[in-house]
Amino acid sequence: MAAAIAFELMGTIHAKASGGLTVLRPTCIMLCSYLISVTFLSFALDKSAQKEHGGIDLGIAYATWSGLGTIVAAMAGVYLYGETLITTQWLGILLTMTGLVIIN
Repeated sequence: MAAAIAFELMGTIHAKASGGLTVLRPTCIMLCSYLISVTFLSFALDKSAQKEHGGIDLGIAYATWSGLGTIVAAMAGVYLYGETLITTQWLGILLTMTGLVIIN
């Protein structure tokens, strides 16, 4: 699951750098990263591959994958691209984190 989130974040960061899919290198990295991310997500869901744990439930896996991806992407935007977050956006991040703790 951690690898799925890491590759999803890499794809999202490169989506911004791709210039609307006009810059070749970040576009290719973005597409490959998203493909790898979904592949790792499917591994996390696979009950046969995780005999002792039985795989992660779909709702929990998707909420964790997308929620953590959203939080980390927002932080990456601040630190890599100089974006700013207003108070309500910080509140949204806090609520997302709270939701992830509750659902897991």
